[in-house]
Amino acid sequence: MKNETIQIDQNDIKKPERDFLLIFSGALFLIVSTISAFLFFENMNLGHSIEINKNEIAWYISSIEKIKSNDMIIKAELVKSNRDAIRSIIKTHEVQTYIAEVRDIATKYKMMFSGFSYANGKINTSALSIPEKVLAWEDGIRKISDFIRDYRTGSGLLFELSPVLSISGYEQKRAFAINFTVTQNTTPNVPR
Repeated sequence: MKNETIQIDQNDIKKPERDFLLIFSGALFLIVSTISAFLFFENMNLGHSIEINKNEIAWYISSIEKIKSNDMIIKAELVKSNRDAIRSIIKTHEVQTYIAEVRDIATKYKMMFSGFSYANGKINTSALSIPEKVLAWEDGIRKISDFIRDYRTGSGLLFELSPVLSISGYEQKRAFAINFTVTQNTTPNVPR
């Protein structure tokens, strides 16, 4: 009898172990099946999202190609990429404006200018002042002083007058050097 009792006890012990293994394997199967189903549907969802994104990328690429073929966009890109070259061309046209301003000054103050140089925002030239009437009391210095006074107090000028350091000649004929500095806040009219 003792042997039988031992066998019964061993069978009783194995049955709960089997039940636990059965429940554990069922739960594990359920967890793995749930994860597999979740991954399957997530993969389908991601595949669908990838297709949508591919279609959007294709649409963006075709839109970019259409925009790049637009003449206005091409011109804007050319201007943007050649900005420095365009600015240097505009700078060379500024010299023509400065020469015209010097000519206007010569006409206004009835002086003769000779020579013209422009570099780094500085203009150098020479002027000759002759009185309108060659009379004993007339002096070319009057035009020079009027020019200096008016030009220093004037507004809307393209450049500033540097100090006139010397005036040579005699009453009827006065010569002097003129040095201008181009003002930074004034932009000459450049043909477009």
